[in-house]
Amino acid sequence: MSRAFPDLPEITSENFEQSLSDQIFVEFFNAFLQLPVFGPAVRYDGISAGFELLDHTAEDLSRRIRTALHQIRSKPLSDLNWIPDNSYTVTCLERDQSLQWLKRDRLPFFLQSDCYFEFRLTKCLSQLSGPWRSGRPVTVDASSSHVCDEHCLRSGWSFCSFSEKMSSRFSAPKTADHRTANGRTAVGEAACSQSAGRSCEAGARQNFLDFKRSLVGGPGENILHLWMDIERLKTLSAKTRSRFLGWMKCQYVVSSSPAALSEQLLSRLGLNSTICWREEQLCDIQPRLSEILLLYWGQRFCLFPSDQWQTSEHVSSSPVCVHSVSSVCADAEPQSICACSDMKVELDGSEIQTLLEVLHTEFRSGFFFTHFCQNSGQQLWENTVYFCLELLQYRQLFCQSRFDPYRVQRTAQLLYASFLSSGAQMSVCLSEEHRRAVLLRLSPAFEDLFDPAEEHALNVLLEPWTLLSQTLRDALHTVALWEEVRYAEVELFQTLQTLYTHTQSRRQQERQTPPAPAPDLWSKVPREFRRFRLDSLLQNHLELQHFLSFLEENSTSLDLQCWLDVEQLKNSDAELLEERITNIRDKYLSSNFLFGAGSPATEEQQMRLLQMCGGWQRLQHELVSLSVLTELQSLLHNRLETRWLPLFLSSSEFISRQQQRRKVE
Repeated sequence: MSRAFPDLPEITSENFEQSLSDQIFVEFFNAFLQLPVFGPAVRYDGISAGFELLDHTAEDLSRRIRTALHQIRSKPLSDLNWIPDNSYTVTCLERDQSLQWLKRDRLPFFLQSDCYFEFRLTKCLSQLSGPWRSGRPVTVDASSSHVCDEHCLRSGWSFCSFSEKMSSRFSAPKTADHRTANGRTAVGEAACSQSAGRSCEAGARQNFLDFKRSLVGGPGENILHLWMDIERLKTLSAKTRSRFLGWMKCQYVVSSSPAALSEQLLSRLGLNSTICWREEQLCDIQPRLSEILLLYWGQRFCLFPSDQWQTSEHVSSSPVCVHSVSSVCADAEPQSICACSDMKVELDGSEIQTLLEVLHTEFRSGFFFTHFCQNSGQQLWENTVYFCLELLQYRQLFCQSRFDPYRVQRTAQLLYASFLSSGAQMSVCLSEEHRRAVLLRLSPAFEDLFDPAEEHALNVLLEPWTLLSQTLRDALHTVALWEEVRYAEVELFQTLQTLYTHTQSRRQQERQTPPAPAPDLWSKVPREFRRFRLDSLLQNHLELQHFLSFLEENSTSLDLQCWLDVEQLKNSDAELLEERITNIRDKYLSSNFLFGAGSPATEEQQMRLLQMCGGWQRLQHELVSLSVLTELQSLLHNRLETRWLPLFLSSSEFISRQQQRRKVE
């Protein structure tokens, strides 16, 4: 097999602290720590290089500041909720104690969680970004490439082999079609960070979710699922490993399963016979799956625009619903529950709701709650948590694209025999009444068949969940805590305070001084000259020069110069457009003119233009849009025609020139 890609990273208690300097690891580890099973959520903060209790105060405060800033910019005189302070308090954990606590009580579960497995793949994908971006194709084992091509062709995917795809992709000219969603070219201009993956704007976890979505509906989707299930298989206890292996056979070998692999792929991997589905064999073929995922599908994902994946999701015949309980809600936030496999019982109380979320995310937490039930010595708790997890698998069978009644019936019978029957080895002690009710409706099996048993199971598990929650709260107090004051959105908050103070001052002035009526300057212009407008002067170059001189005498010549420069901009060649826009920005959109004391715009108009530019920061470093310049030109045109043009037309110099011209004619 080719060794053109790096080994999967291995996190241990020895290199754990060192790994905290890796942003990709921190993203996945923080996501793990914030799962609902861990009660008080902890996160690692890269700036302070320490752990702290998760608190949404900073996010809420940031949202309030940004909302208020948008409000005062868009409606300067509207009522604004005063935000007196942008400080907030964070509870920090003593570093050495928290490291030891996490190594002991969290890290072992992280290393057997989906969060860790996804981190390993993501890390490899990010390390392969060099060959992608430099344009040097990566060599793939011929057998692996052949497996990919055969599988893709069988699934109706009409694209060329990997080597041809890479060759043609790198030799293709740069066009708009080869750009990613954020405007960078997919190959040559994607190198924007160290370890952030494909995009600077998105984090590593989001990039991995995009990668997973790019596989939906295609042959790579089931290869990723199989890779993940092999990782999960390694972490299971001997008691559940054989049951999980049996489930994997049905999932990937039975042709009626949506996750079934092609016969060609099964044959080449040596998995075409059910007797070959042993843990040792699966571990042996996993590196080949890694190679296909990283060097084939990973490269393909990086070379194609990201918006194509969203399109492929919608046109795919495969449902977005995940393929098994082992990946339920893998793309969701910890607080949510996947709708397609939602528990069907009606139980009140926030503790029950949290317990449901815990059960839905057990694979992501490394079976933290399951281990607690196992180690409790209470056989009923252990049996019941197994029942709930396998019940989730059963419910998944009803939201797959191809419904298999035979498999549903067999799974229902296995659930009943294993957990509900009178002689069940893993009995959950369901009442005789409810047990017989399930038995009488066992054939044909339907989705809500086990609702009574499920409600019983949740009530049983509520006791260990309550005990675990209290244990977690107590354990946190073994680490020294202190409070630290921080500040949210410092620059934005200062801008908000300045604008708010300025607005309040203007309101006070308006209350004290009534606005004076604007003088009608056109009434002083002789009647025969009132037909003149700015456009008329533009046709008369001699009078235009006199008008410019008049404006210079009154220190307002920049009004006309700016108007003319913007007018000239409309006829500029594309090569000169950017240079001229930059010159206009530097000359006129500054405190020397537009934002100065003699500005042609009112304060409201200045704020509107500044908002259109995106604020001071963007105004100083980015090109100004034509819409901003058009708005500015309109303001200049209005001031020139309502103030300076009538003063010019009523001046003795202009009247004298016009009288002299008539005598000559």
